[in-house]
Amino acid sequence: LRFVTGAARTGKTTWIHGRMTEISAAGGRAVLIVPEQSSFSNERALYRRLDGHTGKIDVVSFTRLSELILRELGGITRELMDPAAASLMMSLALEEVKDELSVYRRNAFGHGFLARLADAAAEARNAGVTPEALAAFSMAQPDGPLREKTFELSLILDAYRAVVGRSFTDPADLVDIAAKRLPGSGYFAGAAVFVDGFYSFTAPEYHLLEQVMAGAEELCVSLCCDRILSKEPAFQPAVKAAERLMRIAARNGIPAETAVRFPDQDRHGSPSALAFEAAARGEGAPGPGAEKQLGIRAYLAPNPQEEIRMVAASIAALVRDEGFRYRDIAVIGRDLTRYRTLLPAVFAEWGIPAFLDERGRARQSALLSGVV
Repeated sequence: LRFVTGAARTGKTTWIHGRMTEISAAGGRAVLIVPEQSSFSNERALYRRLDGHTGKIDVVSFTRLSELILRELGGITRELMDPAAASLMMSLALEEVKDELSVYRRNAFGHGFLARLADAAAEARNAGVTPEALAAFSMAQPDGPLREKTFELSLILDAYRAVVGRSFTDPADLVDIAAKRLPGSGYFAGAAVFVDGFYSFTAPEYHLLEQVMAGAEELCVSLCCDRILSKEPAFQPAVKAAERLMRIAARNGIPAETAVRFPDQDRHGSPSALAFEAAARGEGAPGPGAEKQLGIRAYLAPNPQEEIRMVAASIAALVRDEGFRYRDIAVIGRDLTRYRTLLPAVFAEWGIPAFLDERGRARQSALLSGVV
């Protein structure tokens, strides 16, 4: 187990691409695991670096890697469940346990409640919390709402797991299923596996990485932190991920080391963004006029409504005072779920025309469904 550490834009990804190029040139196999949204950019960068001859190089997400493992080793015997089927399965699970519910009985079959339960089931899987563990936690609590809610939720999740298992394979379980198929398979024998672009991992991903450690020639994990034992608050998710990976390695008798550490002075990128980040980390406050100088402004809103109103006011000022057109402006969010209803409503109040760009399933489009 090897770690590559450094703050953002210090050269971690470039170093990994260089190592993969060396391995490929020597006839070896290299696998790069990245978040789903960055697989294409990494593939393109490696393709250009290798002049189109990628050899034995794979760039995959955890989900895609799991699919490849299961395609070769087997393990999927049922159809993958889609979101519509998930809602139906949750409804059937609630039907099975409804007589045992008291806290959740009234809202049990509301559409919004079904969706929230499906989200809770996915979150529990990602955290490695089983219905049995949730029930044990509930029994350890004193009488009260927390005990009642967690116990009923454990009943619902247990029934949901059983109902899904009769007919489908939950896509959220693919990573864990693939991890269970790896021991003794030799799937990663002789391969160098690199992980880049993550600041933490889910419980199934840790399980898969444990099997990769055991079977691969090396596992090299890139983490955005100045060092493995960093005390910097912004780096704590990455530090905790490194600590957990080191515990897994120690449990399996696998040595761990820091392969490369990139210092902050090696960072490259926009001077304005770097200066703003340094100020945000308490390494020097911007002086007067810093907003215009850096081109960046931070705003701490008390709630999402005020956050969107501030955005709307800023857009209106840009159009009114600085000659911008609405089509010149984009609003980008990490997760637009909590703003889905707020954005159209607040923008309508300010008379701002807007189009909300969301990723959806093709079959949710009436036109595409008709064509298919």
